[in-house]
Amino acid sequence: MTRVIGPDVSFYQDDPETPQGIDFVKMRASAGFVIIRAGQNLWPDPDFKYNWREAKSAGLPRGSYWFYDSRAEPGTQAGLWASMLEGDSGELPLFADFEEKYKGPYSGWKHWHDFLEALKKLIPGKEIGIYTAYYYWRDNAPNSNTQAKNLDYFHQYPLWIANYGALAPRVPLPWTKEEWIFWQYTETGDGKLYGVESNGIDLNYFNGDDAALKERFKVTEPPPPEPEPEPPDDGTGTDRKRHRVTATALRVREGPGTNYAAIGMLYKGDIVEELEATNDRTWIKILTSKGLIGWSSATYLVPVSVEPPPVIPPPDEETDGRNWYRVNTSALTVRETPSANGNPLGYLIMDDTLPAVDDVTLPDWVKIERLDGLSGWCSKTYLKELGRSRPASLRQSLFKGISYMREERTAPRRNVVHTLLFDLHTPGFEFLVTPTRDSNGILCTRTTSKFVDEFNVHAAINGDGFNYVSGIERARKCPNGGDPVKANGMAASRGNFYSRVRTWQPTIFISRENQFTFNKPSKVFNAISGDRILVVNGQIPNNLATNIPNPRTAIGLTKDNRWLLFIVVDGRQPGYSEGLTLPELAEFMVSQGVYSGVNMDGGGSSTMIIRGVDRASRVLNSPIDQNLPGKQRAVANHLGIYIRS
Repeated sequence: MTRVIGPDVSFYQDDPETPQGIDFVKMRASAGFVIIRAGQNLWPDPDFKYNWREAKSAGLPRGSYWFYDSRAEPGTQAGLWASMLEGDSGELPLFADFEEKYKGPYSGWKHWHDFLEALKKLIPGKEIGIYTAYYYWRDNAPNSNTQAKNLDYFHQYPLWIANYGALAPRVPLPWTKEEWIFWQYTETGDGKLYGVESNGIDLNYFNGDDAALKERFKVTEPPPPEPEPEPPDDGTGTDRKRHRVTATALRVREGPGTNYAAIGMLYKGDIVEELEATNDRTWIKILTSKGLIGWSSATYLVPVSVEPPPVIPPPDEETDGRNWYRVNTSALTVRETPSANGNPLGYLIMDDTLPAVDDVTLPDWVKIERLDGLSGWCSKTYLKELGRSRPASLRQSLFKGISYMREERTAPRRNVVHTLLFDLHTPGFEFLVTPTRDSNGILCTRTTSKFVDEFNVHAAINGDGFNYVSGIERARKCPNGGDPVKANGMAASRGNFYSRVRTWQPTIFISRENQFTFNKPSKVFNAISGDRILVVNGQIPNNLATNIPNPRTAIGLTKDNRWLLFIVVDGRQPGYSEGLTLPELAEFMVSQGVYSGVNMDGGGSSTMIIRGVDRASRVLNSPIDQNLPGKQRAVANHLGIYIRS
């Protein structure tokens, strides 16, 4: 018997920074079914509606699962799940996922019972199953000897069992050895084969062949979707441009940006008409032959009969071609004139690495320039000449207690990683999360440079993801520019909690005394949320999932709580820097001594800024927004640091 294979998916299999979603048409070529995550606790999976709709459109039999969370009331969780299905409960069972260990007030099998009973009342007649693992179920379900009747209650639900690396799944009571319908046998399947953006993916066997699956769930196989034909000539005489889709799957959105809701999907080879485009032509408003109108990324739309232009790497930086020097003494004075009596402008420390502005006019003096704009003369005696190639790794001490490090990597691909290292034992630090006076927590988007200039902080990075706010007057809410938005997660600025949203996303809490805690609020003065945890107790969590190289922003803290790291990885710029996957970023953080680490909003948002000696903002990395290297994206909030004199 050839068992049918199918994956289970969630938002973890989709990179939110790319225009395309999961390619369910490609998945259908390798899978016989799919089981889709609906949510956890009171948090809907952000990709559920899209995944649910597109999997159905591709003709895949669909199941749904809900990660039961003991911190939320069971009936409320069941009600949210049922409401999300909107009358379409799929072809396969609804699976209650029992594996959590939060030890909330609704822990234990009695509350599982309440969850299942609530779901049965909400969706009468729909088959409901249970997902679990052998040892978890054995240790948390009713005891087979003393609570046999209670245990037998769960026997009415078909079993989806998780058991990796085995020839056959180990099945707990009350089910018998062969009494399972799905077996999750690996978490490291070939993601690309199944049309997802993560390298690894959960794969499952159905306990039967294709004919048995169709009989068991009464599903029929619709014909595969055809590529959209060219839009017909409507006789209006219009001369619209036509484009062919080059991505395997491409979202159509309500507006020109990845923050707008997806309203449809295009597939490779589809032909669409252009209605209009943004000024920089990075987003195109399209019309399909089926009448769908929306916006798609121009990156994946090629004019018909025209080959896409070659990728041109960004120009070399201004420092290329200069001689580079490294300081070889504990402290070196930077002077206004090339003389021991020259007016001191600042200081360099051991191992600072800088380019020369002038190292030929005078034999014993070198004029250097630091990233913050400090420029002056140093004695050549205390500098080691490194040559005209910028070192792959360099460091500069920018402010009291703050150093900048830049590292070029060539494996597994070309990348540039920027790190700001803060010594939290340095007196005078003050942190700031972007504030708002709006009672509803609405922020006005601004670039990280504008944040540095406006609030006079010394260094900053972008913060949380965000959603645009609709139904309000933009000019009234943001009279000084920007778009009205709300942060995705919890956020506070100087004691004011302007977003109390608690989701699966991690939150960094900062006290007035600069004590950092991750997901553990204590004397909160500032708070900002990220995308997901990357490092826990010095270890990398299993299955970080997103394995598409991209620009990244992250925050890390060492075990002794002394060293704080802001990390920004450049990406999407072939020939310069392509980006890191989440596992690669986590590995880099651990190599830098990070004990607790969080991934922030990345992609086009990733930006690192400092304040120069002229008090103007200076960009340290190479941000990329709308495929334009050097262009900053206006975002919701930021995390900055100010140094009191």
